[in-house]
Amino acid sequence: MESLKDRLNRVVLWTGFFGFDVFLSYKKSDASLYVKTLENTLKTKAYLGFLDISHIQPGDEFIPILESSLKRSSCLILVATDKVSTSGDWVAWEIDRFAKREKHLIISIDVDHALSKIFARTYENPVDESLYDENPIKKAVFGLQVVEETKEALIKGCPSPHVIVRIEESFRFVRRQTRIKRFIGAAFVLCVLMLVVTTLFFYGRT
Repeated sequence: MESLKDRLNRVVLWTGFFGFDVFLSYKKSDASLYVKTLENTLKTKAYLGFLDISHIQPGDEFIPILESSLKRSSCLILVATDKVSTSGDWVAWEIDRFAKREKHLIISIDVDHALSKIFARTYENPVDESLYDENPIKKAVFGLQVVEETKEALIKGCPSPHVIVRIEESFRFVRRQTRIKRFIGAAFVLCVLMLVVTTLFFYGRT
């Protein structure tokens, strides 16, 4: 089992500089296996994804973790399934939070045309316990990047090759630009800290 120290090194330190390439939004009741395979596949291609079952441990306060991870993700992938269309309030909450950013990329994996059912729903915010003014999934993904997936692939827990290709094509450039900006920001902070330390050291010797 992964130790707390290893977990902090892997999640907090690394993502503190670079964040996540992708945040995976889905319903556990019908897409857990599919999304876990998707996370592992993206990992083999050097894409770091946030998946709740991989990064949130029992007893963690998950809402702050979700909000922080959404802010530090370059892209959100929605796995749109039948369960999302009938009881996807948490998925809607994640998309609503992510879509409020000035710049965001959302890729929708439409499993067996589930988006058409999702668009007809009104979602309830599970945190504020108030109704959204507008269906957040429809607002966020309508007209954006959608890739179709089969129900057979969902049941087998094996994303189709064309889905992986489409994801790579969609956010390869976004990931590169985001990491460059974060690296420059981290380098700037480091330079400032070094300047402060040097200044304190100089005055300490005078």
